[in-house]
Amino acid sequence: MKPKYILFTLLLPFIILSCKKEAEKKPDTIPKTKTEMICSATWIYNQYYINYNGANTILAYQRNKPVILYDLSKSKLKYNTDGTYTETLESGINVSGTWRFIENETKIELHINQQVININVYYVDATYFEWASSNGDVIGQMIPMQ
Repeated sequence: MKPKYILFTLLLPFIILSCKKEAEKKPDTIPKTKTEMICSATWIYNQYYINYNGANTILAYQRNKPVILYDLSKSKLKYNTDGTYTETLESGINVSGTWRFIENETKIELHINQQVININVYYVDATYFEWASSNGDVIGQMIPMQ
């Protein structure tokens, strides 16, 4: 065997062993909980549907479009990590109460003015929140206020 092949054969195991498989990258942050995501923003309406379960679903509001049925451009929601809740209604009136996730974070229970209101949480992350009335007849699609 020629000397350079012998040298290559002797060095080959060292070359193979010195090549490290790139370590899997760990995420920089731990995924946020639903509570953290829903509390991370003040939410405004992007779209609002009524009669959603019926044959004639109506888009009642769409952000940055002419008013259809409701002007929800002033409405906003804020959930706080301490369990408090504030909402500005379409009339500009502010209401507040308490909230909590129930049923494995698939619903929110709101306590406002001695009323208990449950809403279904269809989706929530830091950029989008979709909810429905308890009977599914009203759908709210919300985005963070800029």
